[in-house]
Amino acid sequence: RAVSEYLIREVDFRQVIAEHDVMNPNSGAVMRKAGMRKEGVLRRSGSNNSNPCCDLAVYSILDEELDQPRNAFRPLARSRQALSEEEAISVLQGAKRGVLSLTGDQGWPYGVPLNHWYNPEDGKLYFHGGRLGHRIDAMARDPRASYCVLDDGTADEHDWSLWFRSVIVFGRLEIIENHEKAMALTRQLSLHFTDDEKYIDREIQNAGQRTLCFALVPEHISGKRVHEK
Repeated sequence: RAVSEYLIREVDFRQVIAEHDVMNPNSGAVMRKAGMRKEGVLRRSGSNNSNPCCDLAVYSILDEELDQPRNAFRPLARSRQALSEEEAISVLQGAKRGVLSLTGDQGWPYGVPLNHWYNPEDGKLYFHGGRLGHRIDAMARDPRASYCVLDDGTADEHDWSLWFRSVIVFGRLEIIENHEKAMALTRQLSLHFTDDEKYIDREIQNAGQRTLCFALVPEHISGKRVHEK
């Protein structure tokens, strides 16, 4: 944080960038605490003592972001129940559905159930749907959103209650403008549900032009394990 402040305030940098091996997510947590946002992942672009060619997660902070609160997201009240970043991502990869929450008409909260696909290469969540409606209008007004998923739970032996893992992702939504890329992502999302590629091809051919693909770019991921008893 001190280095970023020096470079932006004293040297007139407009942006400070930091990178870490994707297998070391704790470094990403440090970068987020310093006010940085995740830009994406550069595949096979770095090296370390044990791996001559590793993927790099890229974070950055802009000059206008320096004076924003360092952490706009609340920590978990029960930290013992918190999931690690690896566990939270595992839940996102395993789950197929969740609820996307936006700021709806006249400031009313608006939550909509959606299917998703988590892309491990860029760390984004992808969705698809129609091009018109309440959700699209809300996204246009304010791209900030949260997305909540819940796993199927695991049972305690000889007990009715379950242990659940839940994850909430905070971030900003972005529309995938390139049609070919949008259809490729839609295909990946569909393969998360079925391996019937003929069916997928037919649906893309029939409805692809009417389909909007968009991504949630995470800025904060929070997960916890809770007992429903």
